[in-house]
Amino acid sequence: MNNQTEYLTLISTLNKYIDSNEEFTIYSDSKNTVNQLNHDFVINNEQLRTIAQETRSVIGKFSNISIKWIPRRANLVGKC
Repeated sequence: MNNQTEYLTLISTLNKYIDSNEEFTIYSDSKNTVNQLNHDFVINNEQLRTIAQETRSVIGKFSNISIKWIPRRANLVGKC
């Protein structure tokens, strides 16, 4: 359920900036989500795989975007 929430939040947030030409870096403390989106981890759950594909589709609309993992303890404002 947490991974689904991560993906849905990414989709919602990125759709707000879909017309932007800016460079984006997404920081997440969900190592699993970051590694799945970067194709480092396989997604075994079919429902999660579908949401991840939708997320990748939205990410693909941006010309310059990266997704990076940060430790949860560093996921505070001003720490990234």
